[in-house]
Amino acid sequence: MKESVANVSLTTALDRGLLTEHTGRLSRARLQLVLAGVDVVLGR
Repeated sequence: MKESVANVSLTTALDRGLLTEHTGRLSRARLQLVLAGVDVVLGR
């Protein structure tokens, strides 16, 4: 499995129509970590 990084401080809006390829899936636990990082960046 290829390792990846989610840099939540560089989050941007993106047109979903530009996404053409499915590359993987996050586990619920990993998604919660990403969302917690977004909360930190947004000051929540």
